[in-house]
Amino acid sequence: MVLEGVDALLPRGSYRVQATASSQGHVVSVEGIADKRSWEFPVRRDELATDARAEWVAISIARAVRAESAAQRVST
Repeated sequence: MVLEGVDALLPRGSYRVQATASSQGHVVSVEGIADKRSWEFPVRRDELATDARAEWVAISIARAVRAESAAQRVST
Protein backbone atom coordinates (compact mmCIF):
# COMPACT_ATOMS: atom_id res chain seq x y z
CA MET A 1 0.00 0.00 0.00
CA VAL A 2 2.69 2.52 0.98
CA LEU A 3 4.93 1.66 -1.96
CA GLU A 4 2.13 2.04 -4.49
CA GLY A 5 0.89 5.19 -2.77
CA VAL A 6 4.26 6.94 -2.85
CA ASP A 7 4.80 5.91 -6.46
CA ALA A 8 1.38 7.25 -7.46
CA LEU A 9 1.91 10.59 -5.68
CA LEU A 10 5.27 11.42 -7.26
CA PRO A 11 5.71 12.53 -10.88
CA ARG A 12 5.66 9.48 -13.13
CA GLY A 13 9.07 8.45 -14.41
CA SER A 14 10.96 10.86 -12.14
CA TYR A 15 11.56 8.60 -9.14
CA ARG A 16 12.23 4.95 -8.43
CA VAL A 17 10.44 3.71 -5.30
CA GLN A 18 11.34 0.47 -3.51
CA ALA A 19 10.54 -1.07 -0.14
CA THR A 20 12.55 -3.58 1.84
CA ALA A 21 11.63 -5.40 5.01
CA SER A 22 13.45 -4.52 8.22
CA SER A 23 13.25 -5.90 11.74
CA GLN A 24 10.86 -3.11 12.80
CA GLY A 25 8.79 -2.90 9.60
CA HIS A 26 9.91 -1.62 6.22
CA VAL A 27 12.27 0.92 4.69
CA VAL A 28 10.90 2.86 1.73
CA SER A 29 13.67 4.06 -0.57
CA VAL A 30 13.09 6.79 -3.14
CA GLU A 31 15.69 7.63 -5.80
CA GLY A 32 15.55 10.51 -8.23
CA ILE A 33 16.12 9.11 -11.70
CA ALA A 34 17.62 12.29 -13.18
CA ASP A 35 19.51 13.72 -10.20
CA LYS A 36 20.36 10.40 -8.47
CA ARG A 37 19.43 11.83 -5.05
CA SER A 38 18.03 9.27 -2.68
CA TRP A 39 16.05 9.15 0.52
CA GLU A 40 15.22 6.36 2.95
CA PHE A 41 12.17 6.38 5.20
CA PRO A 42 11.79 3.78 7.96
CA VAL A 43 8.16 2.73 8.37
CA ARG A 44 7.12 0.84 11.51
CA ARG A 45 4.70 -2.07 11.32
CA ASP A 46 2.09 -0.23 13.38
CA GLU A 47 2.09 2.58 10.80
CA LEU A 48 0.80 0.05 8.27
CA ALA A 49 -1.94 -1.36 10.53
CA THR A 50 -4.80 0.21 8.55
CA ASP A 51 -5.18 1.47 5.00
CA ALA A 52 -5.77 5.00 6.29
CA ARG A 53 -2.52 5.01 8.26
CA ALA A 54 -0.58 3.53 5.33
CA GLU A 55 -2.07 6.19 3.05
CA TRP A 56 -0.95 8.93 5.45
CA VAL A 57 2.58 7.49 5.50
CA ALA A 58 2.64 7.49 1.68
CA ILE A 59 1.45 11.10 1.55
CA SER A 60 4.06 12.16 4.12
CA ILE A 61 6.90 10.48 2.23
CA ALA A 62 5.82 11.99 -1.11
CA ARG A 63 5.59 15.47 0.45
CA ALA A 64 9.06 15.15 1.98
CA VAL A 65 10.59 14.07 -1.33
CA ARG A 66 8.87 16.87 -3.24
CA ALA A 67 9.96 19.48 -0.68
CA GLU A 68 13.59 18.32 -0.72
CA SER A 69 13.64 18.22 -4.52
CA ALA A 70 12.15 21.71 -4.75
CA ALA A 71 14.66 23.07 -2.21
CA GLN A 72 17.52 21.55 -4.19
CA ARG A 73 16.32 23.15 -7.44
CA VAL A 74 16.01 26.56 -5.77
CA SER A 75 19.48 26.40 -4.21
CA THR A 76 21.28 25.53 -7.47
